[in-house]
Amino acid sequence: GSDEKRHELVAQLLELFKGRMGEMAVRHDTSRIIQSILAFGSEEQRQVVKDELLPAFVRLAEDKYARFLAMKLARGLTKTEREPFFHGLRGSIMTLVRSAHGADVLDFVYQTVANSKQKLDMMIELLHGKEYALLSSLRMKKTKVASFDDALQAAGDTFRPALLSSASEVVKSFAGKEASMRLALTHRVCREYLEKVENTAEKQEIAQLFAPSALSFVHTRDGIVFICCCIDILGSEKMRLEVLDQLEDNVMKVASDEYGHMLLLCLLGFTRDSAKLWETMFSPCMGSDDDLASVLCHRYARQVFLHVLAPFSSRYFHPDSYKFLPNYGAKDPIPGRDDLCERLLPPLADCISECGAKLLCNAEGASAVNEFVLVATEK
Repeated sequence: GSDEKRHELVAQLLELFKGRMGEMAVRHDTSRIIQSILAFGSEEQRQVVKDELLPAFVRLAEDKYARFLAMKLARGLTKTEREPFFHGLRGSIMTLVRSAHGADVLDFVYQTVANSKQKLDMMIELLHGKEYALLSSLRMKKTKVASFDDALQAAGDTFRPALLSSASEVVKSFAGKEASMRLALTHRVCREYLEKVENTAEKQEIAQLFAPSALSFVHTRDGIVFICCCIDILGSEKMRLEVLDQLEDNVMKVASDEYGHMLLLCLLGFTRDSAKLWETMFSPCMGSDDDLASVLCHRYARQVFLHVLAPFSSRYFHPDSYKFLPNYGAKDPIPGRDDLCERLLPPLADCISECGAKLLCNAEGASAVNEFVLVATEK
């Protein structure tokens, strides 16, 4: 059969590569061949490759060509192999985060391979930074560390300042580096650190460092919580407008994202310049009536419009998803709402008139029509 033939060819390749796989893995052509062995080989043949290459995983992850092979190896780990694999990664998390290619592999492992406990271990290791010896000591003593808080308590009064200083250094080292800032692990580390910081000046510094790169944080839950917290801390209208300016040419992409649209809701609560909000956030959606109808029918993009029509209504904004937003539950969650409603109602009326059927045949679109009618009758 074809499987038997493939396994026979794979056996020949393994014979050629045996003992030299580490060397072959970093070449662009032979690296692809090893990936093919993992794809088409038998379970036993794949195991031969894993036994030889997994001990060199970090080196492979940092290589221009071998990184793809590293991802394939990680994806193919069995349940029993995962624990020793993550144990072997200990002490190398910072190295991978700072590596141009290793960061991509680490992000893949964090998002698709690691379980919640393993993700937590990676996050805590990264926060320890140069104080890794502290973490090693805790691990040797088998001290349970289920959060950064636990690590700080375990450090005690003697080492707590050093650990906080090291974590601060790690977080600040990501600022301005796109390759690091877009990682889901980085987002979690930044959020965890900012939630533990008590020093106001330190909070301000973190917020000012990362607010100019807000769009790097909008694609994960941890990232959006962190960047919205930064916007809240900023306190300056000028700085918040600079975050708004980042949306230029990106507003539809951000609005359509599961977490990205929450950045727009946050900015609506902090920006008093309704003309600027309209120009940046809403005008790009106002192409044709059909374009606007498509936005209103989108699961996430419509939330921005619904928020203006019915701010944080429990019909559309479940507390579990949105209560982290600084303006959630505020008496006046959108300072410029009246002006935005006046601008929004006429194009919505035209859109409903021209594309009513499209909107009413879609659950998301129908809710926008419903809220429009309620607001229009009030006016």
